[in-house]
Amino acid sequence: MLNQAAVEALYSATYVENYLDCVENLPDDLQRHLSRMRELDVSYQAYLKELEAGQQALLGILGGSSGSNQRKRALLRKVQTMLIAAQEVGDEKLQVVQAVQDLIENKSRQLDLDYRNLASV
Repeated sequence: MLNQAAVEALYSATYVENYLDCVENLPDDLQRHLSRMRELDVSYQAYLKELEAGQQALLGILGGSSGSNQRKRALLRKVQTMLIAAQEVGDEKLQVVQAVQDLIENKSRQLDLDYRNLASV
């Protein structure tokens, strides 16, 4: 019976410790990830503005007969570079989302396991 009480106390302490850790640290971890997501959104919007400017310049050149092939190629390279950079930002945003999902799932799984251990005693 004493052994049973010690196991129950251990499971209770583990559950409470993990729960408090979750309550104390999870909001900060989520805030850090969401702040990074906001930074990525700002840089993505900057790339979109540059893309729009490049598109307008390219349309201006293509619409008129003036403009050298060299200028057209330079604009196309710039647009291509901006598209690649925007794609990289999008990929990083997906990684941040995956990290948030993993963090929440791991905390939830840990608390669920501790709770099941506590309930089975």
